[in-house]
Amino acid sequence: MTKPFKVMGVLNGTPDSFSDGGLYVTPDEALKRVEQMCYEGADIIDIGCESSRPGAKTVSLSEELDRLLPILERVSKNIEIPISIDTYKPEVMKAALEYPITMINDIFAFQLPGAIEAVKNKSVDLCVMHNKGMPDSLHSDKQYKDVLNEVYSFLDERIQALRNANIQQERIIIDPGFGFAKTVEQNVTLLKNISQFSNLNCQMLIGLSRKSMFHKLMGGTIQDRLPSCLSASLWCYRHGATWFRTHDVKQTRHALQMYTLLWKEIEL
Repeated sequence: MTKPFKVMGVLNGTPDSFSDGGLYVTPDEALKRVEQMCYEGADIIDIGCESSRPGAKTVSLSEELDRLLPILERVSKNIEIPISIDTYKPEVMKAALEYPITMINDIFAFQLPGAIEAVKNKSVDLCVMHNKGMPDSLHSDKQYKDVLNEVYSFLDERIQALRNANIQQERIIIDPGFGFAKTVEQNVTLLKNISQFSNLNCQMLIGLSRKSMFHKLMGGTIQDRLPSCLSASLWCYRHGATWFRTHDVKQTRHALQMYTLLWKEIEL
């Protein structure tokens, strides 16, 4: 049975993100983009100010804060929508938690020293993503003996680390980390077996939007990746995922709504 879904709109406040870098770096530009995504049906906005694309340079703490805080200030004061912050730095988490945010989305799964301490006594949700790398080696290590088992075990271990800090299971959202230090074949293996991650008893977020794996599988431009992404997202929804992180909010919501309508298992 399908469950209610949530569409997470991506806001990149960066000059170098792979598909929309430089478009939303000022507070005014960011606010307009958030307004558009709200109109298109976003349930939550994920704001990130450090690119995680292959080849991107790491960003200093001060630079990330200088990018993020003016955008967060403007958006949180002008639009009532849940906000997620995409960061792995504990200091950025602490600064963002001074604002009315509802989630921290950490691509390093709260592994950096101080990350768990920064969030454990707060009420926000925590998205834990599988990532074999670290900030200085984000996409380099793609060696797995059994990618499905290793990703599953990693997420299980990170869930336990958060639970050991007295963080409730209901606050934890898992993300298999498509495209992060994984080959196309490894990504496809995870997709085919996505239902296995439901056994971890956490909500599941899927981040497939505009990933290069779709170009390698199907060809075309970045814009041509949308049909493949939507197809894969519906597959994941059918098999347990309920959060969908996307640049294409309207199309993702419509696809999920139509799928739900056909199954007639929940009301729109």
